[in-house]
Amino acid sequence: MTALICIITEHPSLAPSWSRSLAPHAEAVHFSSPQALLATKASSPFVCLISARFFASPPLDLLRSPLAMHLKNTFSCPFFLNWPGSLQLIKKHPYIDGSIALHYGISFAALQTKIKRLYKKHPQAGDFSAPASKKLRCQQLFHHMAQQAGGEHRRILERFAGDPQEQGIAFLEAIYVRLSTQGSCVPAGCASSYIHSSPLLALKILKEIFAQTEK
Repeated sequence: MTALICIITEHPSLAPSWSRSLAPHAEAVHFSSPQALLATKASSPFVCLISARFFASPPLDLLRSPLAMHLKNTFSCPFFLNWPGSLQLIKKHPYIDGSIALHYGISFAALQTKIKRLYKKHPQAGDFSAPASKKLRCQQLFHHMAQQAGGEHRRILERFAGDPQEQGIAFLEAIYVRLSTQGSCVPAGCASSYIHSSPLLALKILKEIFAQTEK
C-alpha cells in the first residue's frame, strides 16, 4: 500500500512538487487549509501531516491557533510545520513535532528519518493509531490555555499542564458541560482566551476529550 502524506498549503503550485519529491514510495494528498482537511472528515491513515504556518483566507497562524491541537488529536500522527522559521518556537509547541524548511518537498527517505527520530525521542508516540488518553489530552489543552493566559491564571494552568489532577480535569469537564447545555455561554472565570473567542471549536475539542476517550 502506498503511504499517504497530507500536505496542507494554500498554494496549489506546491502540491505537484511535493508529489514528485515523495514518489514513488508515497503519495501526497493536498488540502488548501486545515479547515478544508477537517471538513472532509478524512479517515485515510496518513503517515504524517505537513502544513504551512500561515494562511490568508481565512487569516490563520497555525502556531497560535487551537486548530493545531485539533489536527493532532484528530489524525494522531506526526505533525510537521512546513516553515523555515524559529526552531525554538516550534519546539515549545505541544502539538507540532518538528519542522520541514523546504517548501517544495523532501524525499520520502528523509521524511522517514525524521519520523524515526521522533519515535526514538518519544517511544510512547510509536503507536499513533492508539487513542490518546483523557489525561494526555487534558495536558495538551492546558498547555494551549496557559499560552493564552497571564499572571496567576497562567501559573495555575501551567501546573495543570504539567500533571493534571482530578481538580484540573473537573475544571475542563465543567466547561464542557456548560458549553454543551448553554451553547456559547462560557463559564465565568475561564482563563482561556481561545475558548472565549471560539466556543464552538472549544466544544468540539472538549467533546473529543470527554465523550471519546477513556480515563
